[in-house]
Amino acid sequence: MDKSCVIYQNAGNIIDQYVGYLSCAYAEVLQELGYNVLLIDLAADVKILTESLIKALDSRPVFFLGIHGYASDLQAGDGQSLYDHYQIPLLALCIDNPMIYHRSMKNESRFTFWGMYDKADVDYAVKYIHPNKNYFFAPNAGFSPVVPLMPLKERDYDIMFCGTIWNPEELKNKWANLKIPYINALCEAMVDMLLSDNRKSLIEAMEEALLYYGIVSFKGAGTGFHDILNVVSSYVRGHHRTALLKCLAQAGLKVHCFGPKKHLEKLDHPNLVIHDFLYAREYLEALGRSKIVLNTTPNGKYSITERLLSAMMNRAAVATDINDYIERCFTDNTSIIGFSHKDYKALADKLSYLLASPQKLEEIAHNGEEAAKKNHTVRHRAADLIAVAETGRLLLS
Repeated sequence: MDKSCVIYQNAGNIIDQYVGYLSCAYAEVLQELGYNVLLIDLAADVKILTESLIKALDSRPVFFLGIHGYASDLQAGDGQSLYDHYQIPLLALCIDNPMIYHRSMKNESRFTFWGMYDKADVDYAVKYIHPNKNYFFAPNAGFSPVVPLMPLKERDYDIMFCGTIWNPEELKNKWANLKIPYINALCEAMVDMLLSDNRKSLIEAMEEALLYYGIVSFKGAGTGFHDILNVVSSYVRGHHRTALLKCLAQAGLKVHCFGPKKHLEKLDHPNLVIHDFLYAREYLEALGRSKIVLNTTPNGKYSITERLLSAMMNRAAVATDINDYIERCFTDNTSIIGFSHKDYKALADKLSYLLASPQKLEEIAHNGEEAAKKNHTVRHRAADLIAVAETGRLLLS
């Protein structure tokens, strides 16, 4: 009998513009690997959804895949987790930090495996969310080009940034307004540590801050502390992204910024050309029209972003801050443009030099493309997921 697997989607969820694209990319690769793939839309009518699930279960799938943790809470008629009842693994892939998923991870299910894109997040989940869950390291993958790639010299955007810019002060108000005595001090201490050391993970900063203030655990703040940590993480990202773009603009570099306009327009600089938010396919097309793509992974300890890898696979040169995983993957420094958040002026000088040295820029872009294709495609990650599902099923059945 043919092997089958199930991939969840949620057409009614705005975030599915990314999740849906990733789901389809996995579906295509898994089909090439010999799987019969059934896509189930969680936004469908209840009757249709039920019929789809029954059809899926009749095929005895090898695993379910729920990107963004989709359908991790489904139950069988006996009240058990659907995946425990049928002893079929659910691979719940996180596309954000584990604080986003802490409520879902509390669900009792032996056969749910949570994939974290940062190894430090595995430590956090074990220590602070649920110690007896199945977690695994699931780094991001890069997307292949959707249109033929044009030569670097013909591309429209010298420098591209794609992402959300938060107002750091508005985020700070979220923890300051809680009026819980030690929360404000803890958050301020974490922010100071994270801004001063890009390689310090969020969990490391949290534990150092707790130790400094003599707090044994954060249980006094309840599960809400997970949400507070997520705000701290967003603050650091917002601070770094804002400072980076402003510094490059002030240095005379034109940066094309794609994302929610209401946030980006607040940066208000003539060298920052603001474009609207892009859906997945348009975003990939824009990567293929860019010479240099900016990437930030502030306080990612052992992780890599999809943006970095997709930009490389679309043959753009990537300027990125460095963490332990990126350093391990790209050891020779000929395939990336590394920078430190402590010296944006040095990055501005480097980018100006490279834009004036097209041959050198082409070399970096070519090397990056080759490195990403070699180890970081959806096909590579799909093979890892298959191994997790098959091993987990044998161990738990």
